[in-house]
Formats: sequence, structure tokens, C-alpha cells
Amino acid sequence: MKPIEAMTEDTAQHIADLLNSRNDLAKQYSARMILDEAKDYLWDARADCVIGAVRVQRVQWYQAEISDLSVHPDNGQSGIGSALLSRAMQQATASGARIAQCTIRDSNKPSIRFFTKHGFIPTIEFFYSLTGNTVRVFQRLITTS
Repeated sequence: MKPIEAMTEDTAQHIADLLNSRNDLAKQYSARMILDEAKDYLWDARADCVIGAVRVQRVQWYQAEISDLSVHPDNGQSGIGSALLSRAMQQATASGARIAQCTIRDSNKPSIRFFTKHGFIPTIEFFYSLTGNTVRVFQRLITTS
């Protein structure tokens, strides 16, 4: 996993391509968008190719949003997603967040199973008219202190 080294434009483009190809997003990412928020991204790369990425963003004093967790299809079921989520949870904890949250479209059953398996529980759902998707909000308590 790599947030230790500075993100290059090439890495940012790989992350943008991965996010755009693996998610049904309301907006398409560009390398510039990723670079502008580079501090929020964790990624795993092999042979100069990004094979997984996740964004962790502090959104409230008590809450971190984990978004766009994506693994290259050639690396599915390899543990990369779980490792990225573990790092994301560590980063959220280190930032002082008490709750981790993610939003998942209702039709994305693999992501719902993944986050549920990792202790996230559904809290609320709503219709997002921009994409035409029903979206569920999942949360997980990080710490009680």
C-alpha cells in the first residue's frame, strides 16, 4: 500500500482509470482531481500499475467517509480490498474519527456483502436522482472512547 511516497501524475491517472472503470459514479475522475485530494488516497501498485485504491476523508469531527474502494478485476478475491479497508480504518482511527461510513448503491451486491462482512451495518437509504440509484449508507463504530 502506498500513501507514503508522493503521488505522481501517472499514479493519479491509474487511480482515476480504476475508479472510473469499476464504479457507477455520478462524475468521472481525472488525474488532476485525484492529485488535488492525494492526501486522502491509499493505493496498492504492482509493477507500476495501480491494482487497488480507496479514499478516506474526514467529514465530521467524529466521522470518516470511506469511498470508491476499487480493486482491479485481475486481482479480485486476493485480499487487496480487505487490506485497503484495514489501512483505511487505521487512517480514520488515526485522524480521531469515531465512526467510519460508506455509501453503496443498492444494486452493488458485492460491495454490500464486502462491507457487511467487515462489520459495517446499513443505517439509511435514499434515492439519488442524479444517477437513478437507491443508495444505502453503511456505518461502523471505530472506537467508543
